[in-house]
Amino acid sequence: MNSTERVATLLTYLSTIQAHLAKHRGLAGPFYVKAETDSYGPNVVIQLDCNRRLSAVAGGLLTWADSLTEVTAEAWRVPTGASVHLSITGIAGGMSVMAYDAAPFDASVFADLAAGQRRPINLGQLRAWAIGTGVAA
Repeated sequence: MNSTERVATLLTYLSTIQAHLAKHRGLAGPFYVKAETDSYGPNVVIQLDCNRRLSAVAGGLLTWADSLTEVTAEAWRVPTGASVHLSITGIAGGMSVMAYDAAPFDASVFADLAAGQRRPINLGQLRAWAIGTGVAA
């Protein structure tokens, strides 16, 4: 893909996510948007800013999940072990979107998630965390 095609593709992704945000007004920020033209990852990445509270992170991700199709979720404990990134990936307007945020590692919640490990989680687990219940991923 040449630079002109990359720019056109990025503009398409940004236009598509703009339309998605207009249609789903409950997705209001704060968040950060990054568009990619690489074929191996999501087309648009949304980094939420939920004040690093597990319930807020889970709730924010569920709001995004409700606006997407073909949604999957994952927990990834960073290599240092200090935090856990929670993410959802789905489809909006024909493009792949990933939304994520981080919460501090809590051994009572993520007891069996080793540093550096990734694990699929289900949306029911995110719902439990959003209301302040739930145990290990």
